[in-house]
Amino acid sequence: MNWLQFLKVMEMDEKAAWEKYNLAASLAEDPELKALLLKLRDEEEVHADFLADQYRKLEKMMEK
Repeated sequence: MNWLQFLKVMEMDEKAAWEKYNLAASLAEDPELKALLLKLRDEEEVHADFLADQYRKLEKMMEK
């Protein structure tokens, strides 16, 4: 596995975590728990976006 593949796998993991938190939040009845799960979900989106950005940067570096 190279570094580009690694970043892609990690991005996929973050997206999978987003889905899990989103599902859990949709099932949560307690408002505080739901808010926490939504916050955690949103953090996973930030992580996925960061990894996608790093992937693009590394890809450009490797083209040189």
